[in-house]
Amino acid sequence: MPFTQTLLVALGILDPLYVAFGWFMRLLYHVFANYGVVIIVFTIFFRAIMIPLYVKQHKTSLLQGQLRDEMNELQRRYADDKQGFSMAQMELYKQHKISMFSGCLPQLLGLVLIWPVWRIISSPLRYILGVPLENLRDLATQLGESGLLSAPEIQNIERMDIPILQVLMSNGDQLAQAVSKGLIRVDQMINLDFLGLNLGVRPTWQPALLFGEERGTYLPLLLIPIIALLTTILMQRISEDSNPMMAQAKADRKKAERNPARDMPQEQQTESMMKSMKIMMPVMTLMTVFWAPAAMGVYWIVGNLMAMLQSYLLYRLYTKPVQQQIAEIEERARLGIAAPAIPASAEPES
Repeated sequence: MPFTQTLLVALGILDPLYVAFGWFMRLLYHVFANYGVVIIVFTIFFRAIMIPLYVKQHKTSLLQGQLRDEMNELQRRYADDKQGFSMAQMELYKQHKISMFSGCLPQLLGLVLIWPVWRIISSPLRYILGVPLENLRDLATQLGESGLLSAPEIQNIERMDIPILQVLMSNGDQLAQAVSKGLIRVDQMINLDFLGLNLGVRPTWQPALLFGEERGTYLPLLLIPIIALLTTILMQRISEDSNPMMAQAKADRKKAERNPARDMPQEQQTESMMKSMKIMMPVMTLMTVFWAPAAMGVYWIVGNLMAMLQSYLLYRLYTKPVQQQIAEIEERARLGIAAPAIPASAEPES
C-alpha cells in the first residue's frame, strides 16, 4: 500500500475526534456567536483537560533530575554497551516507579491531536455547522460551474470547505440559490472575522499578496505568524527555566565551565536535546501557521500562552519546593549537620 494511502488510513482512526471536537465547537458557537472566541475557548478547554498528564510529566522530570548522578554513572559504566545501558536504565526507573512513556505522552498526544483540530478549522461548514459532505460537493460543483471555485478547490473540498464559505459570504445570489436547493441553511453560515482578521484565510509571506490589491486582508494576518513565533520562543524560555531537568542541565553546564575535566554524559545529552528543540519548535510553528487557515495560528498562540501559565504554576507548586529542600540538605551537608532524605512528594504515582 502506498505511503499516502497508509497515512490516510491511519489518520482515519481519528474520525471520532472530528465529530466530538466539531460538536463541542458547534455548541460554543451557539453560545458565543464569534468564531475567534470559539477557537480561544476551545483551546483553553482542550489544554485544561490535559493538565493531569502534564502534572504527571512534571513530577517524572523532577524524579529523573534527582537520579542524574545514577544515570551518569550508568552511562560511564555502559559506555560501549547500549543494550546493557538501556536495561540498566529501565531497572533504575522501575525501582523508582518512573514510567519512561509518561514523560513524552503529553507532547506526543498534542502533536497527534493537531490533525483533527486542523481538519475542523479547515472545514467549519462540515464539522462545526453540520453541513453534509454530499451537500458540500454539490455546492462545490455549483460554484465551480459559475467560475467561483477553482478545480483544486473543488477536488479538495472534503478536507477544506472554507472556499465555499468565502464565496457564499460575498455572493448573495449564489447563497440564495444554494438555500433554495436545500444545500445549506442561512443559519449554517459562519462569520470567520475576528478583530478585523479573516481567520479563514491562510497567512502569507509573499510580497505580491502582502502589498498587492488584497493587502487589507493579508498584511494584518501577518501579525498571527509573528505573534505565534514570539510566543513559541518565550514559551520555550519559560519551560526551560521551569522544567526540572532543563534547569538542572543549565546549572551543571555552569559547573562544567568551572571544571572542564568533569564528565557529564547525561547533562550533555539533555543539553543537546534543548538545542534541537530551540530550532525545531519555531520552525514547526511557522510551518503550521503558514500552512493552515489563520484560525490555526490563533489556536497555536492561545496554546502557547496556556503552556506558559502551566509551566509557571507547575514550577511554583512542585519544582521550587523540591529545589528549596535540596538546597537546605546541601547546606546542612556543607555544615556537617545530619539531614533527612528528600520527601517523595514529587514522585509520580505508578
